Amino acid sequence: MFIVLEGTDGCGKSTQSALLRAYLEKEGKRVVSYHFPVLEAGGVFGELLAQYLRGEFGSMESLPPKLIGVLYAANRRDLQAQMRSELAAGAVLIADRYFASNLAYAGAKLRDTQSRDQLIRWLLRVDLEEFGNLEPDVTLFLDAPLSFSMAVNEQRKGQSASERSYTEGKQDIHEAKREYQQEVQAVYRTLGGYLRNYHTIVCKSTTGGMLGVSEVFERIVAVL
Repeated sequence: MFIVLEGTDGCGKSTQSALLRAYLEKEGKRVVSYHFPVLEAGGVFGELLAQYLRGEFGSMESLPPKLIGVLYAANRRDLQAQMRSELAAGAVLIADRYFASNLAYAGAKLRDTQSRDQLIRWLLRVDLEEFGNLEPDVTLFLDAPLSFSMAVNEQRKGQSASERSYTEGKQDIHEAKREYQQEVQAVYRTLGGYLRNYHTIVCKSTTGGMLGVSEVFERIVAVL
């Protein structure tokens, strides 16, 4: 089984991925975890993406979303043989981000709905048809309050280089703009119309804040 956790930067994907891995291992499953994009020791495409996220190629607006989208898809392609081998051996794969991230972050750069739809469908063809990348069995979108995610992103500025070495002390350009993150979240909310077995995990409490970690995890387990 191949499970993907998705959401805006800082929404808690890594925490929930770790909890899910522990839960499945307790159930006797062998679990292999991935975090996409693979930037450290991720080959030529990982190196290019790290440079892009540091802003070394210019602003997000100055680069064609199709070009960046292909880089992300190629980065995923580099791991396909390993992932298929693990699945064949009976492992459960958990990915923190996969191609839904590509669709959301690229789509958010286009405000025209028709152009956005065309881009999303084109990027899906690249992943599934051109590169033949694995399709997840289930994708879980953590729909968290943006105020929570942005606060987490702000805290990340002080993290050590070992924790986020690809930034080389700079801020990830995707994390820096609130307006862009709002658009990303809006696109994520539409992806059920494009992807099979796509589930939204509502992470907002009745008071408008973020649910507790255990409450979010209970909702994930309920869907699975």
